[in-house]
Amino acid sequence: MVRTGSGTRRRKRAANRGTAKRAEPVIVTLAPEPKAIRGVRLKTVSAFTMVLALLSLAAFIAGTTPRAPQPNGIQMTRQDASLVTGR
Repeated sequence: MVRTGSGTRRRKRAANRGTAKRAEPVIVTLAPEPKAIRGVRLKTVSAFTMVLALLSLAAFIAGTTPRAPQPNGIQMTRQDASLVTGR
């Protein structure tokens, strides 16, 4: 014969009684170790690159000689330029 519950008697669950509570997990936090700073910040690299570019541009402009246009639109060849400069 199979036992069937009559429904008059119910089991009480631990959640209903409130006596058995879940243990809350204990979170242990460790003090963060100080990180060693390595490398150079991007802002510093960008500033250095910009200064280097401006110095290079200034040196290029200072090193070039102004070119005067040739009279009557005549272009000088290498041979003509060597006669003028003496090289």
